[in-house]
Amino acid sequence: MAGVSAIGVHLPCTTVYSTGRGPRRVAGGDEDALTLAVEATGRCLEQVEPLTFGGLFFASTTPPFRETPLSSIIATACDLPRDIVTADFGGSIRSGLSALLAAVRAVDGGVRRILVVAADHGSRDHSDGAVAVVVDAKARVAEMLASAAVAEDFSFQSPVPGEEPERPLRDLAEVVERVINEFGVGPEDLAGLAASGAPLGVLLRLADLAAVGDRLVREHLERFGALATAEPLLRLAVALERAKPGDRIVLAAGGHGAEAALFQAGEVAGEGACRPIVDSFADGDVEGSKTGPRVGPSIWEPDAVEERARVRGEPVAVVARNTRLYGSRCAACGGVQFPHAVDCPSCGAHEGLEPAKIAKRGIVAALHGASGHARVALDGGGHIEMAVTDALPDALVAGTPVLLTLRRGPLSGSARYVWKARPAKLR
Repeated sequence: MAGVSAIGVHLPCTTVYSTGRGPRRVAGGDEDALTLAVEATGRCLEQVEPLTFGGLFFASTTPPFRETPLSSIIATACDLPRDIVTADFGGSIRSGLSALLAAVRAVDGGVRRILVVAADHGSRDHSDGAVAVVVDAKARVAEMLASAAVAEDFSFQSPVPGEEPERPLRDLAEVVERVINEFGVGPEDLAGLAASGAPLGVLLRLADLAAVGDRLVREHLERFGALATAEPLLRLAVALERAKPGDRIVLAAGGHGAEAALFQAGEVAGEGACRPIVDSFADGDVEGSKTGPRVGPSIWEPDAVEERARVRGEPVAVVARNTRLYGSRCAACGGVQFPHAVDCPSCGAHEGLEPAKIAKRGIVAALHGASGHARVALDGGGHIEMAVTDALPDALVAGTPVLLTLRRGPLSGSARYVWKARPAKLR
């Protein structure tokens, strides 16, 4: 079967501590599920060529629009081919796993490489964040061996007294048992159980039933809490990070039924396969979680909203509205211009201007503190003036490395999403 060849994770930089709920990662005022997904997808595309994809599946229970195909926007922002298959999944926090299983089946059916990304934003019970997974026939990180699913309506009262609290456990146990039995895998053969979509107490009982109580993936929960739709993919990544090639892992998620899959760790599983996720989160050294000078990585409610607004104030105007981020390159002098120019501003040539993909990395060439804008000199040539995010105006100086990130546009503007500059991750 097909499987996973790359995994990318993105978490916002702000941690909120709430009494009784533990730490949570919280996105800024110009972020939502779609922008988080674009960041996680970018992590995968550092390892895989965008033009090799045949599809993109997006899963979320908190999409910013009800009737817009967000998978198409993500594919455009990440410069994937125009002839790919796209689909949106939702309705349950297990939809991230549903999208992953659908992608594996599609690749087995002949679709070339598919990118699966799950993201959520704005839940008071889950952290904001996104996880992207590359699914193809190579399965370098993990191959899927089997899958199982059950569907169950939870909207009615069970006629059997006392059954309601047991139903999540019952459904999860059923699908886990089915994928284990299909391959004749015993508890001693399982390297981990990556289960989500139910309270921790239910998951602990599930691990005991499967006789893998000490191998339940949960070490990240005390550090930043659980994600929502992206949680199954994150737990798979954490399990694969500590696995050895050949290890078998059960991935399960509940929510109006349940789904499960059995994975076998591939040739690049283990240390470094997922960059490494758990230790990086503990150190705050994940793409997007260490973004240069800022006001405190950790804050306490109820001041969280005010603090986030101060760090990520919306600019008055935004310039970069080209979602695919293409400009022009002059064949005569090699000069790059954004947006696309009619005449080369460097040599004045009118002929030979070709579309050019704009690099998403550069340095600050000049700052306009009053407007919250910066002029960015891009890697590979060209300049672009754009808003700055994830940093206070006085935190940047000329020469600061920055990354281009897709964010929500101002409410008064015509563009729903715009490109902004944020400080590059420090290492």
